[in-house]
Amino acid sequence: MIWLQWEGRNIGMINTPQHIREQIREAKEKRLQKLNLSFNQLTRVPDAISQLQNLTCLDLSGNRLTRVPDAISQLQNLTSLSLNSNRLT
Repeated sequence: MIWLQWEGRNIGMINTPQHIREQIREAKEKRLQKLNLSFNQLTRVPDAISQLQNLTCLDLSGNRLTRVPDAISQLQNLTSLSLNSNRLT
C-alpha cells in the first residue's frame, strides 16, 4: 500500500503499483510534497514522477530498483531521497 501525503496529512493511498501514474496526475494537482513508495516491489519508477515539482521527500526504499530513476533529477525541490534496500548497482 502506498500513502500519499500533502502538508503533513495523508490524503489517499494507492493499492497497487499499476495505479501510480493515475495517482501522480492527481497528486500534481494537489501539490504533493511527500511520497512514500517504499516496500512495493517496484522495478522502475514512472517518468511521470518528474511532474511532481513540489515534492520535497521521496521514499523508494525496500523496492527492486536497479538504478536511480532519471526523472528524479528533475525534482528541483527534493531535499530527502531514500533508496536503501534496493538492488542498485
